[in-house]
Amino acid sequence: MTFPLRARLLVAATTLGLGAAAHAQLPPDQLIAMGGAAQAVAEVCKGYSADQLRAMKADQLAQAGKMGVSAADFDKGFQAAHDKAAADIAALSAADRATMCKQMESLGNMPQ
Repeated sequence: MTFPLRARLLVAATTLGLGAAAHAQLPPDQLIAMGGAAQAVAEVCKGYSADQLRAMKADQLAQAGKMGVSAADFDKGFQAAHDKAAADIAALSAADRATMCKQMESLGNMPQ
């Protein structure tokens, strides 16, 4: 079975999203979207606690603030990207979701 393009893109976005601080050269809206997608993947793959997810989001908000993004704009962009990624993930088969989570783990983006 081929891993769907949509799932591969989610993994790629999440890989970048969880390392957003290292990608400060990207526009803030792209970093925020990657963070929202990353959170959706992390929620499904259950690699982080709710407290860890909140802390990561707070860190992303702080970084976005340093780039001149308001909290309201951050929340709007983050939530839109999160919801889109969550819908894309929900459309995957259980096997594809499991493969996505294994790939995230192998990339070092999910605690093992």
